[in-house]
Amino acid sequence: MTVNEILQDFAKAFEKKIDKYYSIRLQLEIKDMLDEIWQVDVNNGNVNVYNEVKITPEETIMILNKEVLDKIYNNELSALSALLQTPSKNDGMMGALMCEKKEPVGKDFIVRLNIFRGFFSKDFPSKIILDNKYCVKHNGDIDTIGLKAFGNFGQIYISLKKGETLYYPPLGVHIEFNIYIIKGKGKIIIDDEENEIKEREYYYMNLLKQVEIKSTDDETLEALIVLQLPNNLSQNT
Repeated sequence: MTVNEILQDFAKAFEKKIDKYYSIRLQLEIKDMLDEIWQVDVNNGNVNVYNEVKITPEETIMILNKEVLDKIYNNELSALSALLQTPSKNDGMMGALMCEKKEPVGKDFIVRLNIFRGFFSKDFPSKIILDNKYCVKHNGDIDTIGLKAFGNFGQIYISLKKGETLYYPPLGVHIEFNIYIIKGKGKIIIDDEENEIKEREYYYMNLLKQVEIKSTDDETLEALIVLQLPNNLSQNT
């Protein structure tokens, strides 16, 4: 599919996800197609995509290449996974979707930009497939799928092979940490205290202390992690 066809499908689905009060004006650029310009104008419940310069954008979002856009369209890569992935050894980019603007922006724009992540899906409601083959490497080379991030709230899916460990250092602030074990067995280690974990169990704690999630079984450990910051610590995130 062409870029324009993909973006038009995204736009049709996104109109069902927003209300008439949501607005944003963005420019999308693909690094291997820099001679092309796409702009997205969202206003009054309408989502318009232009293959030309028609508006003054609030921000430019860089997409690593057309292949990344195809993967997002085909549900092989989530928009948040694209942002989470570990820097590539080839080009050093932190993520496949990056904002160009460097200067500080207001909280209102950050909120609207977070909502715009929902644009990168042709499905309504937005769909993310939890399959190991669609993971990216994150947080110590752990297989990860980014599910949702909004303000002080974030969700990720992790997949740990036997012997792999997901590590969170003590952060010194109260960050609520919730984990649901989808599949497999392992251990959760808080400081030096170990606890066995297994599928269909849910745990919640905070990250004032060091937390490690370790797979101990031949079967891959799959889990859903939800992180939540206090509201007063998320004002500038």
